[in-house]
Amino acid sequence: MKKSTLSMLVFAVYLAGLSLAFLFFPNPFITLFGFEETSDVWIRILGFILGVLAFYFVMAVLENATNFYNWSVYARLMTLPAFLVLVLIGIAPPVLILFGVIDAVCALWTDLALKNERSN
Repeated sequence: MKKSTLSMLVFAVYLAGLSLAFLFFPNPFITLFGFEETSDVWIRILGFILGVLAFYFVMAVLENATNFYNWSVYARLMTLPAFLVLVLIGIAPPVLILFGVIDAVCALWTDLALKNERSN
């Protein structure tokens, strides 16, 4: 398996895990990270959307869709700055930055792997 494909698969598993947590155990999960409990449906909608994204990533892996890999790098790199803004303006707890860092690290892993595979 190519390293870029492995990076995408790992990220798909990460997204699937978040999806399951938000769909089935939202309050225990979000309170671990300093968010308040909620009975609003939005948290489960987010879980569903994360599951859809995980599906896209798995399908990209199965199809070896390197164009999608490239596109995902740019999108995932935007997560950290967006989460930083939410923390800096005071509407999200600082732990949200951790999720942005995870996205950025995984995106950089994919990007580096793709560059190495192109040069070989």
